Amino acid sequence: MRLRTQFDSFIIRGMGLESELRAIPLFAELGEDALRDLAIRVQRRAYSEGEIILRAGDAPREMHIVLDGAVRVEIEGAGRTAMGAILAAGHSFGEMSVLSGNPVSATVVAHTDSTTLVIKAEDLAAVLEREPALYRRISALLIERLRHRTQMLASRLKPALAVLAMDPALPVEAPVVRAIFRGVGHYAPGSQLFDARQADAPALRARIERWRNEGTAGQLLIVAIEAHRFADLRSALLAGDAALRITGRAGGQSEDHLDAGAADARSVLLDVAAAVPRAGAWRESLSSRELAECARGAGWNRAAYPCLDRIARFTTNREVGVAMSVGAAAGFAHLGFLQVLEDCGVPIDFLCGSSMGGVVALGFGQLREASKATDALCTLGAAFAKSRGLQVVPRAALVSTQRMRQIAKELFGEICFAELGLPVAVVAADLVAGERVILDRGPVAEAARATIAIPGIFPPVRVGNRILVDGGLVTRVPVDLLARRRCGLRIASIVLPQWPVSQQLAEEAERLQLRLDQPFGLRAALGASWRMLGWWDSAAQAGKADLFIRIPTPVGEGYDFAAGRRMVELGRRAALGQIHAIRDAARRLLAPGSP
Repeated sequence: MRLRTQFDSFIIRGMGLESELRAIPLFAELGEDALRDLAIRVQRRAYSEGEIILRAGDAPREMHIVLDGAVRVEIEGAGRTAMGAILAAGHSFGEMSVLSGNPVSATVVAHTDSTTLVIKAEDLAAVLEREPALYRRISALLIERLRHRTQMLASRLKPALAVLAMDPALPVEAPVVRAIFRGVGHYAPGSQLFDARQADAPALRARIERWRNEGTAGQLLIVAIEAHRFADLRSALLAGDAALRITGRAGGQSEDHLDAGAADARSVLLDVAAAVPRAGAWRESLSSRELAECARGAGWNRAAYPCLDRIARFTTNREVGVAMSVGAAAGFAHLGFLQVLEDCGVPIDFLCGSSMGGVVALGFGQLREASKATDALCTLGAAFAKSRGLQVVPRAALVSTQRMRQIAKELFGEICFAELGLPVAVVAADLVAGERVILDRGPVAEAARATIAIPGIFPPVRVGNRILVDGGLVTRVPVDLLARRRCGLRIASIVLPQWPVSQQLAEEAERLQLRLDQPFGLRAALGASWRMLGWWDSAAQAGKADLFIRIPTPVGEGYDFAAGRRMVELGRRAALGQIHAIRDAARRLLAPGSP
């Protein structure tokens, strides 16, 4: 094969190459001196489609960063060559052999015409000696790659399917199909589109089987088929596959929602003017204006096609999911954390929470902006602090049912989950059946009252044959709900108290004793006990997340609902302390190709 090689030094290109290096996540934290040194050492090479860049067994001489185009990793095994991953711009390869000194483990081929930046082994060693930050970046990269491969092994390395179950009036050439395929191709280069409208059931199964055997785990086969034929391939869908029901009408749940078996399903409504069925599941709503904008645009623009981008990331397992912990009034801190995510440009695709974390999730889901949710929730919190609505003769709780209904209605009105701006789920506990209950459809106000119904303080909520109380009884921070979705990045936000150090214990004991000795001092006893129960094992549950932010809050302010904005600021500070980790995780998730 003809290899076109081009060497451009930093001296020839001036500051251009240094700027390109700064834009690569691996080198984003390097100092200016290190960047200049690296720019002098790095080389630029161009490869034609199909040309071998590294060959398995080669000596560990250099590492590459893809500058443009895409490369594929080919792994030999079981008598055949299989594609292990497609790497697009910003991804690196060869660094493991350079760092370990072992031969190259896989052949890397230019999947399209591509350009790479090359760093020789001795030059990388020289930069690493001066810049420990690069060690941290490479370590994070290798950990992320190991996590990705572990997930592929868990799914038995089977290449995935994405089924587009369409109304008969929508042809496979429809703009929505082209746009979804384009978005999937951006995140998973090498994915293919199969028009199954004319294929009979045996031909369809044969095509899927061939894809399972010959495709790569980083790509998807998008199967476009009429909705009424979805049953022909339902049994062929595996865990990790996706199914999209694409319809031009807002019909009943039975019409718009797919029973996709092991696969994950979502409905996409096209330019639906009629009201979305309020009792159904949450659905995407895609406008013709966005489709037209996508057809005109070049490349992939997340900001210009937000709904299409969510659909593409759902299909390619690149959603961002956030789970928020219990915390009573201290749970306002989650709002500050969400503000930082917004400021960083991190998309929020799914929110879940227990207790106050659940209320924050619902508030953000309704208003779609952290600042608006902060204003609404903190205003209600301050009003509640002034007039709690305590019952003269407490029954099931200190606060009356009427007061809690009033607060929930002020914030959420009569909306249902299907009308929220993004999918949300909250956790409650059923005192009748002794079960955990996941609330993700029906009236939002009712779910908000249930998830925060702290026993003894806020009244239980009767829903049919269930009597629901605070979700913190069963799950402090529901990270496991993120694992059930197509979240490529699972983030946990945990509110934890700053327990007093030894010299503060006497002061804190006196303060608590004074509160206990006052009329209705049982509130302090219940509150302190519930706080301890809710926070004790939150960190252990959050260990299932890819990234978790610990938000320290004052011990004695867990029920000070007038302190909402102060708690929000604590959440902001905690998230800003982890800003580099947040940005790195989001950058890796949103980059095209496999990690």
